[in-house]
Amino acid sequence: MIIGAAACIAAAGYGWYRYFAAKEKALLHRLEQMILDARRGCFHADDISEYEISALENEWRRFLEDSSKSVQEQEEQKHLVQELISDNAHQTITPVSSLKLYTELLKEADTGQVLPKRQGA
Repeated sequence: MIIGAAACIAAAGYGWYRYFAAKEKALLHRLEQMILDARRGCFHADDISEYEISALENEWRRFLEDSSKSVQEQEEQKHLVQELISDNAHQTITPVSSLKLYTELLKEADTGQVLPKRQGA
């Protein structure tokens, strides 16, 4: 009778072990999938329902959402910097081009070459 009770306890313990091991394995698989999706840039928080998430999964979700927002903000900042550089380049090139044109006109005037008449002058 003691051996039978021990066998039942051992079987129950093994069953519980398998049950929790399977849950742990599923949790680790979901976490791994979340990380892989984030690395590919296709992680969406909507893919996971709250009632299925353990505390660890929830923390990973928050971390990945924050990381995604950070990447998006970096892209926006990069775009703004590119626009600023483009605007500054345009603002710099226009006066420089005018200065080059006037310099060439002055050189031609110093060499005695006749400058063409401007229309309407």
